[in-house]
Amino acid sequence: MARAFGRRSALSRQADEDRRRQLLAAHSYYRDALGSLQRRRATASPERRAVLEAQAQAVDAERSRRLAEIVATFTARHELRPFRAHVLFTPALQVPVDVRRGSRIFPLSLTWLLGAASFAELRCPHCGVSELLVAGRQRLGCRSCLPLPASPPPAPAPPVGRPSSVTSAPPPPPSSAAAAAPPGPPAKAAEPASPASGERAACVRPAHRTGHQVRPSSRVATSGGGARRRGDVEAVGRRLADELWAAVRFGERWPRKGKGVAADSPLAAALRLYGPSGPARAVGLAEPTSIVDVSAVTLEGPGPLLVTTGRLWAGKVSVAYSLRWSFDGAKPVVSEVAPLVAAVGARLPLARELGPPVGALLSHQAPSPRRPLDPVAAAVWELALAPVGLPVVVRCLAAWWRVAADVADASHAPPALATALVRIVASRAGLARASLPVSATTEAPATDAAARLLRRQLRLDRHHLW
Repeated sequence: MARAFGRRSALSRQADEDRRRQLLAAHSYYRDALGSLQRRRATASPERRAVLEAQAQAVDAERSRRLAEIVATFTARHELRPFRAHVLFTPALQVPVDVRRGSRIFPLSLTWLLGAASFAELRCPHCGVSELLVAGRQRLGCRSCLPLPASPPPAPAPPVGRPSSVTSAPPPPPSSAAAAAPPGPPAKAAEPASPASGERAACVRPAHRTGHQVRPSSRVATSGGGARRRGDVEAVGRRLADELWAAVRFGERWPRKGKGVAADSPLAAALRLYGPSGPARAVGLAEPTSIVDVSAVTLEGPGPLLVTTGRLWAGKVSVAYSLRWSFDGAKPVVSEVAPLVAAVGARLPLARELGPPVGALLSHQAPSPRRPLDPVAAAVWELALAPVGLPVVVRCLAAWWRVAADVADASHAPPALATALVRIVASRAGLARASLPVSATTEAPATDAAARLLRRQLRLDRHHLW
């Protein structure tokens, strides 16, 4: 594997000069085109200005597409084709739990993988498919394994003008006079039920369903309350990762048109700290301009969030990343960039757990912010950067900047607020309290009072981590 990566890096270096020349030519061409439109728009009439604005947006979209195409054209790739599978064992813990549906109890065993510090995927106890489990009336299983309630097809209504007992042959077409005449009283078996009984029947017996159902995993829930096809979400996630890391590589402004950054989010805090290179700094990449390849796959994350995860290759360095994002209507909005593969849970690692050189670049070797910080943010930076790491610090700063205006008048010292903030946010990130730093200039009562104030303002839960 290492030889394959080395060979790919060598091939990429051979194409560096051609790629750079093509990128510079494309940048120059589109910069001149946008500049010409900008000059014409400044002196155009209001009607003509709208047309020029639409042309500028089209040119900007074409520029993004062309730059991504150039990067893909001059990027060396390889394909792995496994031919033998090995069964490997990893230490794990079995956690027995009970799933309750009313008075019924279904036993279930969860597997905690010690190496990954996360739970293994749930599998149906009957067919073994990794899918959402449902507590049915008789057993626990996936939707495909649970028996569907039998529901006979509705009986055909008796023909008008014939006794209800005659059902062996279809009725002849009614004449115009018969069609105009008022229908006779319906048979007793076909009388509609009363509203109350109808509601009861609908609650007890659902409508008839065929055996061919769409599997739940083929659609992904979104924050808008709806669902999207998994293929569409995969395509959006892949395009989102490609465009984000292309913008980081070329030092361009993010977000681009049609994309967004969630307000008061860790990604917004990283961009505030470092500008366009913020996402690269958040995953421990020292040279964002050397990115040559990106892999991406989209998973379902905590709550309404989706997670697009993969690896970045920059020269001889490969780092993991996970984008947490969601849909705001039709627009994908990114909330966080984490230095992990498949960060579908809330946990963030300590910087020292990531190993060199990423761990060092996310702790004591992290570059200083490009702008001065306020007293509490500066205290968080000094207190938590080295022992905890930049990912947790960025979450803390996102939480602080969200409520800073509401607690500005509180009589709490910045070290006390910083210690309390790190404690609250880091606990939501799954870090043990023993690993968290404590300010040497503040006392426990002051920290506890600041923590009570921040908890009231932040109102964090398992779906709101900052």
